[in-house]
Amino acid sequence: MATKRVHLKRLHVVDHRAIGITDSWVAHALVPRLSRRTLIDGSLSRTLQEVYGLVPGDTNNYLEVGAAGSSEARLLNATLDAPLFVVWSVAHLADGRLLETTRTVWLGSRVRFHYTD
Repeated sequence: MATKRVHLKRLHVVDHRAIGITDSWVAHALVPRLSRRTLIDGSLSRTLQEVYGLVPGDTNNYLEVGAAGSSEARLLNATLDAPLFVVWSVAHLADGRLLETTRTVWLGSRVRFHYTD
């Protein structure tokens, strides 16, 4: 039997321009009434920690290149097949239970990543 999940979709906007879209899925049993709650400062991770006491014990991130489909292009006010950075994150609690799966797409023409050690 599949685990029931809460799905959240958030649009990232800078200077009145959409730059990214995040889809997050969290196990419903861990977050009662999350879909009716306003996220603290728009942050799912902060809400999970402060409201539900849930902190990831382990998170894996995957970066790939993609292209905007019709719904992404519409939300980002971009062309169909516009280049995207796609970041998948999978977070588990310390006991190994799945906490959150997240897919964020960033419009390639509007973002830049900076990594440091």
